[in-house]
Amino acid sequence: MSSGVAARVAGRVESVESLGRGRSRAVISFEPLAVCADLPQLLNLLFGNISFKSGILIADLEWPDELLAALRGPRLGIAGLRELTGVRGRPLLCTVLKPLGCSARGLAELAYGFARAGVDLIKDDHSLVDQAPARFGERLERCQEAVARANAETGGNALYFPNVTSVASVMSDRAGAARRAGCRGVLVNALPAGLGAVGEIAATTGLAIMSHPALAGAFFQPDHGFAPECCWETCSGSRGAMP
Repeated sequence: MSSGVAARVAGRVESVESLGRGRSRAVISFEPLAVCADLPQLLNLLFGNISFKSGILIADLEWPDELLAALRGPRLGIAGLRELTGVRGRPLLCTVLKPLGCSARGLAELAYGFARAGVDLIKDDHSLVDQAPARFGERLERCQEAVARANAETGGNALYFPNVTSVASVMSDRAGAARRAGCRGVLVNALPAGLGAVGEIAATTGLAIMSHPALAGAFFQPDHGFAPECCWETCSGSRGAMP
């Protein structure tokens, strides 16, 4: 590899510090152009092939301004969710529709009760997708109607977030159906679905996206993977709010 190419694409070792007991801290920098303004490529750059080796932890990240401008992070964040719900001066209340195996009608009854009780965000369980007892389309229609009915009765502003997780094309269709049904946001199992696909839904639908941490435990080990705070920053664009 020529020195010119290496300067553009290879990581630069800025420093190496011994931490004792066979451990070291290395600071490595990369040119932002290597990311191509692409979130999957960012993760590939940070922890691609090296993830096959054991005992390597991404412990901290510093973001250049041009990368933050390209990967904008959450469109709404906590402030945006407060704006959608109209809640000020107290924590947002969130609950989950479950269990898996319950009918769409049963889940809608739960959603109605939660909305009547003053819960702000009512989301599908992350395991609810399109199972026979509660097909996505019926569940979406019944639960959104139930929450809207409760809001009309109480004057509240509870929001229902259906789980749209699937392959990219189906997920996009489900997100579009949720928007047409009047939902203001959706739930996505972000890591199994793919962070690029999640970003596409955010960009094309305008919906709030609540990310479920399914699979994230594969990263959160004491001496390997991503430190939890780094994984959160990577997913959120270091803005510190929900995607």
